[in-house]
Amino acid sequence: MPRETLHIVARAIARAGTESRVREQFEALVEPTRAEPGCLSYELFVHEENPAEFLFVQEYQDEAAFDAHLASAHITAMLEVVLPLLAEPPDIRRYRRLSYSA
Repeated sequence: MPRETLHIVARAIARAGTESRVREQFEALVEPTRAEPGCLSYELFVHEENPAEFLFVQEYQDEAAFDAHLASAHITAMLEVVLPLLAEPPDIRRYRRLSYSA
């Protein structure tokens, strides 16, 4: 049986006029996060029709790896810059896989 991992889906919406600044901050997270111990996958998306809407799809080895990610210097620094630029608080949801491909 495959090991149990933690999947995170995080959605953020930039305030009008701040889309490019938010995008820069989010894009800068990708490489350092992928290098974190326990990070199995870290993808950033932008909505096709709404450039203010961003989505992160992430997979971590376990809760401890995700907690370390949240406490990392690159995340804490980004949050200081980005939170005031968002239209609403980010929506961060945790999921566990129910099915596996063969």
